[in-house]
Amino acid sequence: MVAKNYGRSLHCILVNVIITCLLFVAHNGFSQKIPVSPKYIVRGKLLDATTTEPVIGANIFAIGLKFGATSNAVGEYILRLPEGKQTVQISSVGYASLVLELEISQDTILTHTLEQKLNTLEEILITGEDDRINSLRLGQNSLNLSTLKRIPPLLGEPDLIRSLLLMPGVSTVGESATGFNVRGGSVDQNLVLLDDAPIFNTSHLFGFITAFNSNAVLNADLYKGGIPANYGGRVASVLDVKLKHGNSNRFSGQAGVGLMAANLTLEGPIIPQRTTFLISGRSSYSDWLLRTVPEDEVSNSKASFYDATVKLSHQINKNNLVTFTGYNSHDSFKFPGDTTYRWGTTNFTLKLGSTLKPNLFLMTTLVSSQYNYKVLGRQQTNEFDWNAGVNYQNAKGDLSIAIDQKNKADVGVGMEFYQVNLGNLSPRSGSNVNSFTQEKERSHISYVYYSHQLDLSEKFSLRGGFRFSLYQLSGPGKVNQYEEGKPRSASTFITTQEFGKGDAISRYHGFEPRFSVRYSINRKSSIKGSFDQTVQYIHLISNTSAISPIDLWKLSDPYLKPQIGQQVSGGYFRNIGKNNYDFSMEVFYKRMQNVVDYKDGAILLLNETLEADLLHGEGRSYGAEWMIEKKKGRLTGWIAYTLSRTERKIKGDYPEERINKGEYYPANYDKPHNLSITGSYQKTNRVSWGFNFVFASGRPITYPTSSYGYGGIRVVNFEYRNNERSPAYHRLDLSLEIKSKVKPGRKWNSAWVVSIYNVYARKNPYSIFFRSEYTVLAQSYRLAVIGTTVPSLSYTINF
Repeated sequence: MVAKNYGRSLHCILVNVIITCLLFVAHNGFSQKIPVSPKYIVRGKLLDATTTEPVIGANIFAIGLKFGATSNAVGEYILRLPEGKQTVQISSVGYASLVLELEISQDTILTHTLEQKLNTLEEILITGEDDRINSLRLGQNSLNLSTLKRIPPLLGEPDLIRSLLLMPGVSTVGESATGFNVRGGSVDQNLVLLDDAPIFNTSHLFGFITAFNSNAVLNADLYKGGIPANYGGRVASVLDVKLKHGNSNRFSGQAGVGLMAANLTLEGPIIPQRTTFLISGRSSYSDWLLRTVPEDEVSNSKASFYDATVKLSHQINKNNLVTFTGYNSHDSFKFPGDTTYRWGTTNFTLKLGSTLKPNLFLMTTLVSSQYNYKVLGRQQTNEFDWNAGVNYQNAKGDLSIAIDQKNKADVGVGMEFYQVNLGNLSPRSGSNVNSFTQEKERSHISYVYYSHQLDLSEKFSLRGGFRFSLYQLSGPGKVNQYEEGKPRSASTFITTQEFGKGDAISRYHGFEPRFSVRYSINRKSSIKGSFDQTVQYIHLISNTSAISPIDLWKLSDPYLKPQIGQQVSGGYFRNIGKNNYDFSMEVFYKRMQNVVDYKDGAILLLNETLEADLLHGEGRSYGAEWMIEKKKGRLTGWIAYTLSRTERKIKGDYPEERINKGEYYPANYDKPHNLSITGSYQKTNRVSWGFNFVFASGRPITYPTSSYGYGGIRVVNFEYRNNERSPAYHRLDLSLEIKSKVKPGRKWNSAWVVSIYNVYARKNPYSIFFRSEYTVLAQSYRLAVIGTTVPSLSYTINF
């Protein structure tokens, strides 16, 4: 079946026309005003002075000529400069600025090192342009390792996902829940990449610890809006996590011990200046903590995890760099009775970065990602194994073109493959359980994208582009048929249509225009705007608020259409003082089509008519985000506040296919108010304090609207979904870091970190539920995941 051509909708046509006109003007109407290209090409590479890691996304600015460039994925940049003396300034977040005086007389190849900007008691004055003001970045937050370690950790582990929750526009449904929500999107609407490989479960131990080992992370970029055209596949956000390449100068490492896990990271050169390695691993020993809990159901449970990361980089020659990344993780949780949950991820990424010409850079990437999860039941006479999972492969090429100083383009093409196992039940020998097997789903997605950035002047820049994808769900497979004129259900099922191997079960295509614009009011402030349309072909089928190990991933089929997201956003950005403070305010409005919800009492596992329990509708979210960051001095940190709403409307053709009578209702993760205050106070060169305070509105819950008696039992009636809210959430965390003394000639240093999570022991409710008893009205109960103060201690040594 072929979906309706939603790319032909009026607003898409208008946006496409606007982008086409702007690009035409960029190549033609302004061609008379663009200066002649400078004579000589300066090709440079930026490296971290300590680790020799490439510095990605740095800003290179030719001061006298008022144009610049940005370093790419391997730290390289291109400038075209006229003959003579030129002044070039290089700046990047977390590094001290570098000013170069160059004498240009021929094509030049340069390599520069940037010193990390450490938090010392002396004030560091950073001059020059600010990327937040002069770039096209809108709805983007960046984190690096130094930022992660400033935030008080839970159980001694620096956490990337927990750090993102302190940013505006990012929230979670509750304490230590798996996944995160961005600008009204559900957890499955976030594309999470680890060196270009997708991660389908971002946490260990049901959300208490992130799946990313912070010691191996180079940086992470979260795109909430203004999403570049090279990203696709999800409708809410993109979290792009890049791993370190490894130190090419010397062997180094880091080891750490916390309350729940230990970690070890090693890196260094295999062939000096050419081949490097990075190996990082973590393993838990959390069972002893469970045994300290007085309740038998917890103390007799078992929980464990491990993850391992390896990255190899080899500089073939000055124009070609090849990297290999491998990642493996495993989680296990066993209840004291007879049920064990296991899940794990295995990823591989192979990348070749090639400088074809001074102004052409090609990145060729091969990706394989596998996520498997299973349940082992060992109750006597009812023993079984249930397993499901997702296999993903991707091959793509991304070409960056520096046309001239004012024109840059990115073009790419790729092919993605999915194979989804919806769940197989296998009885053990002698079990009374019946076997159950569901057909695997297979699809391929081919896509192409183009993006063009034009700097019309020092004040005005724009970027326009598109992404186009073709999707096909292929056989072998089955599609259930239902009676016409009646709601889909097991009782209206007629027959099954069979499809052979390679047959097209359903086809869809998606057109995704992207557009961003920036206008600099002056050197201290700018305004920006963007429009994104995104398409998502894979869906998480879950009727829980957060991801659980038994949730299903499912591909779009004749009944489950691709989700479509459209977002308009704008923002005001300003430097305050002598670059001491950054202030930003962003507003957004997002519409989503074909969002998924569920009938009351929906059965999701081992359901042969699963599509009959799924409901489809539309969603909307809108809001404003404020953030002010202090960047210098003893006290650094930020305050972030979000005011937003997220709503859904499920209005099917029949009463059984409507929620709240077809009117808008709050999504499970709708939290109108979100406030976070995060800071670090550098008392001395060795001692620093960290703190964060968070406040959020309570999330929607469903309260009964009436009750009645039946056979001596009070039965509650739930008429409206998400009709009330739980109490507000708030929490204070503190941490203290004490570093070892710096001694001449000593090749190692260490640090102790003491942290207190939930200082005043707030019992924040994760959920509220109701139980009916004989002749008694329904009683409400509150569940708090962490309802007490949690202290932790960790020790780290660097060598």
